[in-house]
Amino acid sequence: MPRALVVDALARGSKLKRVVTVDVIGAGPRAVAALLESRGLRADLVPAEAVAEDPSILAGYDVLMVSAMTSDEGSAAAIAREWRRRSGGPAVLGGPVTADPTSVARPASMSLGLSLIHI
Repeated sequence: MPRALVVDALARGSKLKRVVTVDVIGAGPRAVAALLESRGLRADLVPAEAVAEDPSILAGYDVLMVSAMTSDEGSAAAIAREWRRRSGGPAVLGGPVTADPTSVARPASMSLGLSLIHI
């Protein structure tokens, strides 16, 4: 069964640390993980700090999905660079950062940026 790692980088800024609040994982990343699982993929959901503290958690996944805001581009790029060092699989960027098409291209090594306006 394919494995996807969904990383919540929302409100992490460029330093891979939550800068606003220490509440739960965002609704968007949770919805994406649930959708993937409903389609038969295994989806694990982690906060960005987990990747920063132990990048080896990226091993064993087929797809990386990162949710970020524009202010989180630095964190998304750092996660994508680490992913590319460890995997040849696709890296998908989602969340508010994708509302600006120029920002989708900036985070390093992202394969695709998705902006979902309506589900």
